Amino acid sequence: MVFRLAALAVVFTSIAAYAHASAAPMVVPRGTAIRHDDFIFTVVRAKRSPSFQGDRYSVVVRIDNHALRVPYQWSDSIVFVSDAAGNRYAAQSKGECELPPGASRNVRVDFDLPRGAARPVLHFWDGVLMGDLFDGVAYARVGVRLY
Repeated sequence: MVFRLAALAVVFTSIAAYAHASAAPMVVPRGTAIRHDDFIFTVVRAKRSPSFQGDRYSVVVRIDNHALRVPYQWSDSIVFVSDAAGNRYAAQSKGECELPPGASRNVRVDFDLPRGAARPVLHFWDGVLMGDLFDGVAYARVGVRLY
């Protein structure tokens, strides 16, 4: 029985990994809800301002926990920005919070991009949860346009 469950887990994980790797990314406008299992991420606001080395993006993300029993652990490390050249930029902010079931919260995440970083897109990656297996980890292939 344990072997069958382990084999099934490997199959589902392989399918999710293949779906994630083979699907083309989709760029959506701000305000588009992105589902990650029972959790919804929505970029509600993004502000660009000049900084010493390039541009600072301050992004407000609304997190909705639709789970009935499970809290959600948010960390700014869940989001990153990529540019047209394929460069990846981590959040400069280090915020964390826990959302109880049924709760919502806005968080601000800051990114510093160098001059010349074209067409920045915000992405989410927080691993694969059970609900993600049913849609091929679709949330990981969606990016939110910041330009």
